[in-house]
Amino acid sequence: MQLSRVVKQRFGLTVEQMHDREEMRRYGRDFFHIFNIAFDDLFSFIAFDDAQIDYLLDTYVSVINPEFVHIVKNAEGELVGAIVPVPSLS
Repeated sequence: MQLSRVVKQRFGLTVEQMHDREEMRRYGRDFFHIFNIAFDDLFSFIAFDDAQIDYLLDTYVSVINPEFVHIVKNAEGELVGAIVPVPSLS
C-alpha cells in the first residue's frame, strides 16, 4: 500500500485539486494563516497580517495555475496543508 494512502486513511485527510482562481482565493486566507503558524517559531519570522495577505493574493493568484494547486483537508473539512507551485518570476 502506498505511504500516502496510509497517511490519508490514518489521519482522515483528503487531497483536492483547485479548479479555478476563485476557488484558490477562497482558501488563500486559511493557507496564509497555516503558513504563519508553521513558520512562527523560526528566528526573525514575521507573520503576514491581513493587509499583506490580501496583497499577496491579489498579486499572485493571477500567475499561479490552479491545475497544479492541491489542498489537504482533515476529516472536519478544515484546510491543513497545500501544495502551491510558484513559477520563477525572475
